[in-house]
Amino acid sequence: GESGYVASEGFPNLYPPNKKCIWTITVPEGQTVSLSFRVFDMELHPSCRYDALEVFAGSGTSGQRLGRFCGTFRPAPVVAPGNQVTLRMTTDEGTGGRGFLLWYSGRATSGTAAPSITCPKQYKRSGTLQSNFCSSSLVVTGTVKTMVRGPGEGLTVTVSLLGVYKTGGLDLPSPPSGTSLKLYVPCRQMPPMKKGASYLLMGQVEENRGPILPPESFVVLYRSNQDQILNNLSKRKCPSQPRTAA
Repeated sequence: GESGYVASEGFPNLYPPNKKCIWTITVPEGQTVSLSFRVFDMELHPSCRYDALEVFAGSGTSGQRLGRFCGTFRPAPVVAPGNQVTLRMTTDEGTGGRGFLLWYSGRATSGTAAPSITCPKQYKRSGTLQSNFCSSSLVVTGTVKTMVRGPGEGLTVTVSLLGVYKTGGLDLPSPPSGTSLKLYVPCRQMPPMKKGASYLLMGQVEENRGPILPPESFVVLYRSNQDQILNNLSKRKCPSQPRTAA
């Protein structure tokens, strides 16, 4: 739902020892989850080694960790990047406390957010290297170093650049000699990419989201013979949009 309370097992009495509990909170699409702690009382340790409450972005505990809490101070509010968060509470056999009580609510993402992208059922590449070169504002080749979930339903992909052919206004050195570039992929696995593989990436640079690979982006495995083709394309003028006869 849009808002509600979540409390630890046994609250307001002491929480049980030797437990691992997981909660997933989901608010409507297009909103972000905000958590506000009303009560917090767990065994204190400098690194929260014994009892801890962890908060992760998205569904499951493999997403970005937004916080790890213990002790008796109420944590500051947590705002997740998307419409889901997962809580994981772990306790040992020792001292306990009352646990936690929190209020979650969905916040509308601010009006400056870019329009949401509808993800197609499957990835379809269309057009040719040349037609996509002309319609893309960012054209680079590089090796995928990391793929991290978020923000939202998408992925943030970090690429170690091999070649730069169109910068989309970004300040990218040429030759890039291993410069890293972060790209946002709003639809997970569209276009499909694997960590460690090298690709020719044709995407866009948006004012508020930066480098982005929309689901229709032209992405192919990198081959060294593409360098020559891309160099030739970058010297040519792109055809202007055909004018419709009045």
